[in-house]
Amino acid sequence: MGLFSGQTTPQTKSFWNIARYFTTPSESVPPLFDHGVQVFNFADKAKHLTRHFERIHYLNLNVGTANQARTVNRTVNKYFRLPYPYFTDAQLTTPYELRRLIQSLKIRSSPGTDGISATVLGRTSRKALIHLTKQFNHILRF
Repeated sequence: MGLFSGQTTPQTKSFWNIARYFTTPSESVPPLFDHGVQVFNFADKAKHLTRHFERIHYLNLNVGTANQARTVNRTVNKYFRLPYPYFTDAQLTTPYELRRLIQSLKIRSSPGTDGISATVLGRTSRKALIHLTKQFNHILRF
């Protein structure tokens, strides 16, 4: 029996399955444009996205000399050991408040000039969130 035999009528389920197959638009992932080149293959897209992510979010541990690194670390550690000032009009923040604000960001919005997207911020570890909170509070105090 063929596909369109006498048994396939508008009253049968198979008729409507066939109709739905031909009338439902297929979902396609658009090509990726990387430096003027169109990329269609999923594996190639993954490679291009990986390279792009590495260009934007890299950790360069080889900046400066060992002496400069020690000086920077000493200065940062000294900064975080400073006592709180006796007076402040600034409303300080908490890691909880910071997490809540990050979660309220629109996921589909463009990243800022630093290239950090809302998705990346949303995946910030607890330890990093505590350090960010300390930095924001020091900025508010001074």
